[in-house]
Amino acid sequence: MKLHSDHMPEAEVSLRLAFHLLRKPGAREACVAIDGAQVHIAGHSIFKIEEFLKEQGWRKDASSENGEDSDWGGTYKNGKKLLRIHKKSGVQDVVCKVRRKTIRAECKKGHFEGTLSNPELKLLREALGQLLTLAKVGAGDILIAAVPQSAAYQKHVDLWSKAPLVRKTGIRFALVSRKGIKLVPKGIQ
Repeated sequence: MKLHSDHMPEAEVSLRLAFHLLRKPGAREACVAIDGAQVHIAGHSIFKIEEFLKEQGWRKDASSENGEDSDWGGTYKNGKKLLRIHKKSGVQDVVCKVRRKTIRAECKKGHFEGTLSNPELKLLREALGQLLTLAKVGAGDILIAAVPQSAAYQKHVDLWSKAPLVRKTGIRFALVSRKGIKLVPKGIQ
């Protein structure tokens, strides 16, 4: 599958974060919310989700073939790992339990190189706002704002990861690239 060379769509950010979390010891299942606008807009393909999942070793579970998410939504398997993709709005983009902690992430799209419109500031603020206004958060939950790795996002993450209220809430940042993920601050215990 040919991926965009200049940007990473939100669906790709969400899926790459879910794959990363599922590689953690004890992680077995991740739920990913991907609405139709992240995949198709006005008949134009934004992200070929089924092709991407297949290339990454994920196969759609036969039992979810004819469910309400009969197109690209449903349950996918890769070995013993499960990936549940749904279209529900108003929920976190990625939810995954890792070592008795629930990871809740809001993901945003972005360009790898700077653009004239500089949307990174707005998008990262939006992700932080969504995390700060969650209706339900457990005491051990880890909140993550995930964005593509770029110089523009890196600048904001470096600055905001040290902000007193971000540190107090424990929100972390994930800079997602096609080669891996950089967590700021590092690691998930």
